[in-house]
Amino acid sequence: AGYTVNNTNFAGCLRNVSVTTPSATTQIKLTENVVASTGVNIDGCYQNVRKGLGFTSQSAFAQVLPTEQLQQIKNLEFDIVTNQPHGILAYISSPGTLRFLYLALFGGNVIVVYHQNNTAVVISSGQYISDGQLHTIKLNCRTLRVSLNVDGNIFEETSQTLSVDYLAFSSNVVLQIGGVASENKFQPECPVMQSLIGGITRLAINEQPFSLIQSNILVQKDVTLAGIPAPSGTSLNLSIIPCAKVLTPSLLDINDGFFMDGSNAIIWSQLVPQFKLAEYFQRSFAMAL
Repeated sequence: AGYTVNNTNFAGCLRNVSVTTPSATTQIKLTENVVASTGVNIDGCYQNVRKGLGFTSQSAFAQVLPTEQLQQIKNLEFDIVTNQPHGILAYISSPGTLRFLYLALFGGNVIVVYHQNNTAVVISSGQYISDGQLHTIKLNCRTLRVSLNVDGNIFEETSQTLSVDYLAFSSNVVLQIGGVASENKFQPECPVMQSLIGGITRLAINEQPFSLIQSNILVQKDVTLAGIPAPSGTSLNLSIIPCAKVLTPSLLDINDGFFMDGSNAIIWSQLVPQFKLAEYFQRSFAMAL
């Protein structure tokens, strides 16, 4: 029947493979004499690997098994590793309804967009986490507002917006992580469409750990369980960038150009008499701003 992905497949790295017979021990060269392979590469093994799901393309995603915890989301937690500034972390939706929860990396920060009765947005700032380090993201609804915690820094709605301490979804709720299937259509408030390129090492729903193993994945695309290349520690090694010196603008000579404040325009009707205006711009045109 051919090869199929299942929870008995090995995921990881093989090194130093040898075969011993009564007469000799033979070292197997893994890059030679390969008859057939699926889901295998010969680029080598990573020095530091964390367990979890790895997402390897901008269209990757994993749809996980449904759980009753998803019908009332009070807490959602991730540990992630990536060096890409944009990527979908999770998308929870109930088919046939308008309710959804969307988490993504947006410019290295985290954005949360959700719809219960209305659409609302919470976004972190100054927390660039697309640096290849391990980061923890937590979503909390227990204070009747959506609170976002990024490595211990809290960003939340300014007032209570929820009537209950959870985000409610119907029994047919779907959770996709790392990206979404191509048929999903996002609301305009959701700015990132591409998948996370990196890894999710931990997922917890309402403080209950969710095992990121093959048997808990319903549908997947460009996902690996062979480990996520990551630093061995979780500390952030960020250099402090000094603030730029504020420059005082100076005006050009009065004959060097026009200053336009955005409320008016300049119209030339006969810029070059021997050509029509459109032909002039096609032949030679330059502007300095």
